Amino acid sequence: MSSRFAPIRSAITAMLLFGAGLAVAGPGYTLTFLGSLGGGHSVGAGINELCQVTGWAGDSSGNVRAFLWRSGTMRNLGTLGSGSSWGYALNDSGQVTGSWGDVTSPRRAFVYRDGTMVDVGTLGGAQSGGQGINNAGQVT
Repeated sequence: MSSRFAPIRSAITAMLLFGAGLAVAGPGYTLTFLGSLGGGHSVGAGINELCQVTGWAGDSSGNVRAFLWRSGTMRNLGTLGSGSSWGYALNDSGQVTGSWGDVTSPRRAFVYRDGTMVDVGTLGGAQSGGQGINNAGQVT
C-alpha cells in the first residue's frame, strides 16, 4: 500500500486495538466487604432488594454458620443441634432459608425468622434444603 493510506491504517489499527473511543455505559457495581464471624472466610450466597445478604462464614471456633448481613453487621444465625449451617436465600423481610447439619446426619432445610431458626422438615425423605424463599415466606 502507498504511504498515503498509512494514517488510515494507523487509525483503523488503533481502533481495533484500543476501541473506537466510544464510551459504553455499563451497570455500576459497588463491592462491599461483609466481614466474617471471626474465622477466615465468608461467602455471600443471596441478596434481597434491601441489600441484605445471606451466606455462610467461619467463626472463631472453626465452625461454619449461616449469617444475615444488614446495615454493616453480620449476624450469626447459629444452627439447630450440632454441626454447621449455610444460608442460601432471603426475602425482603429478611427471612433466610438454607440448610443445617453435620457429617453424621443428613442436611435439613431451615427458615430463620424473627430471631429464630426453625427446621422445615422433609417430604418423607431423610434430607431437605432450602434454596429459595419468596416474600410470603414460602420455601423451595
